[in-house]
Amino acid sequence: MTSWKGIAIVTLMPAAERAKEVIQKITTCRGIFIQPISDWKNIADAGYNAVFSEQAKMAAQTPLQAAEGWRKDNAITGTQVVSFMSGAGGVGRSTIAENVAYRLSKTGIKTLLMSFDLPPAAMVHFGIKYTPNASEFFSRAGEGFERSIQKKDDLDIVLAPESSMDYARAMQQNKPETSIFALVQSTWMRNYAAIVLDLPAGETAWTLQPYYASNSVMLVTRPNWSDLIATKHLLNLMDRLKGEDNRVPKSSIRLVINQFREDCVLSPSEYLAELIKRCPNYKLQLASVIHYDSRITNCQDEMKIPVDNLTEFDNTIREIGDALFPGKVTMKEKPKFKLFGK
Repeated sequence: MTSWKGIAIVTLMPAAERAKEVIQKITTCRGIFIQPISDWKNIADAGYNAVFSEQAKMAAQTPLQAAEGWRKDNAITGTQVVSFMSGAGGVGRSTIAENVAYRLSKTGIKTLLMSFDLPPAAMVHFGIKYTPNASEFFSRAGEGFERSIQKKDDLDIVLAPESSMDYARAMQQNKPETSIFALVQSTWMRNYAAIVLDLPAGETAWTLQPYYASNSVMLVTRPNWSDLIATKHLLNLMDRLKGEDNRVPKSSIRLVINQFREDCVLSPSEYLAELIKRCPNYKLQLASVIHYDSRITNCQDEMKIPVDNLTEFDNTIREIGDALFPGKVTMKEKPKFKLFGK
């Protein structure tokens, strides 16, 4: 850790516990523990994850800043704010976004998942509660963000509001500090290396405002003609969303083909070629091809994490993670190190 200046793991005496709230707002602080310490392994893990997240940011920084149209004044240096989008519903977008986020977090990359469907799929798939959720942010701008977060193991999660009225009201927010864009923007200074946005299909504020706050996109689709047309429509929409508010360079838009089977009418290469022919402004990269596997749904019904239970699926999810953080997500285990010379 001494090689990474500015990263700190803090331990406090019980009498100083009230300082925790202030200290955790300091961007260089990556963990706070109250003495006496019963398990030093937790501190070691916090230190490892802090350093690994910094390494992941550095791995992602070069391709991001070298990308077409990148503007440094808008950069969140090295942080991947990735929108998982689809032209149609039912393509498995939420499943992929959730498992990518979970795998990144388990790899040691500090990750936040923002699940913006109504209802948010992450609630069911991760077996978490419907509250707290993003309503906390909209009612308490600033401090409400921390109150919005839930956790699943190492993964931080923010859900869309549970109420349809609150969900609709958020789309009509006129105050910049309590907009959906501001909700995503408030994550930028919280030391996340990855911010995964699961965005609903459509053209509402819950899709477009987070898209404007992202710097890369994963388009999730199935290899059939109807999904190809829907993806073409989405790309045409993104092409129209130009201007200085659009922070996503075309070279940072990748394709994930899901639910592929050998009897599909279109092979992945045929699908990609046809899509590029219909959208010549884009030179899309294929991040991963995920084969159809009924066990994925079975895992979710049993509230199990698919990447923890299905090796082949986990490998394809790691491919997506590696496209975001080159060379980082393929690591299988943490390096061994000693604590305080012991």
